[in-house]
Amino acid sequence: MRNIPKGATQTPAVLEIMQKYYTEPEQSGLHRNDFDGMTLDDAKRILQLVPEEADKQQNDSPTFEEFVELGEQIPDILFHGYHITRTMDERITIEGCYIPIGDDHLKDVITLRWKLVAHGLRHANEVSEINFRGQQVIRLWWD
Repeated sequence: MRNIPKGATQTPAVLEIMQKYYTEPEQSGLHRNDFDGMTLDDAKRILQLVPEEADKQQNDSPTFEEFVELGEQIPDILFHGYHITRTMDERITIEGCYIPIGDDHLKDVITLRWKLVAHGLRHANEVSEINFRGQQVIRLWWD
């Protein structure tokens, strides 16, 4: 695991991406911003700007890079997670994703499960079908 240089996740280029996805103001005292709905393209851009994020993960979740690789198979994927700033534990962590489902719901779920297994990803702690921004999606979250 590579250490993230101090301030690397707070550059203007990184913040321009992240601020589009923050769900609420920074949590007081925690220097944490939750984010929701990050696109695959923006996740790739974060990896370009902060390559040290590649092998970072939330407990048993896939790594940042594994989430991006999964997104290569599912281009409409959206990510959620959190951004820790101004602490020694500075990082941007993806802890789950939203995967759109179509009219053939069962086929989509089975296909997703095989993609996760084929990609060698650990099972998500929570899997649910929700409406996210007007679209039916499968929400995956890892603890």
